[in-house]
Amino acid sequence: MKQAIFNLWMILGSFGAILLILYIKFNLHIFLSLSISFFIVAVLYFFYPFDINAVIFLWIFLVITIETIRYIFFVADKEEPYIPRYQQINHHGRVIVDIKRGRKGKVLLDAPLLGDEIWPAMSDEYIKAGERVVIEEIRGQILFVTKES
Repeated sequence: MKQAIFNLWMILGSFGAILLILYIKFNLHIFLSLSISFFIVAVLYFFYPFDINAVIFLWIFLVITIETIRYIFFVADKEEPYIPRYQQINHHGRVIVDIKRGRKGKVLLDAPLLGDEIWPAMSDEYIKAGERVVIEEIRGQILFVTKES
C-alpha cells in the first residue's frame, strides 16, 4: 500500500512539474492553475491517502477555485476599456498603397487603432501613396478615409 501511495504521489508531482514547465514555455495561465492544484493534491495525498475519485474531484475543485481567484484579483480590474467608435474617427495617417475609387488601399496610421497601425482603406476619390488622410468612418475592418485638408 505504501508503494502505491508513493507512486501516485510521484505521478501527481510529475504532472505538476510538467504543467509548470508548459506555463513557463507558453505563458497560458491555465497551466499554472493546473500545476498548483496538482502540487496541492500531491501534498494532501502524501499526508492523508484517499481514493482516486476524491483525488480527481479535489483536483477539479482546486483548478476552478484557483482560476476564479486569479480572475477576480488579477484580471477583472485590468481589462482594457471599450473605446466607442466616435472616439476612433478623425485619426490621421498616410496612404502606403494607392487607394483607387471603390478599391482598397492601405493606410499607416499615426497612432495604433485597436492595436494595429496598418489598415485596409477605401475612399470616394483617388489618393496616391504618401498623401495624408483622415478616417471618416469605420465599417467592419475597413476604414473610409478622405484627404487631409
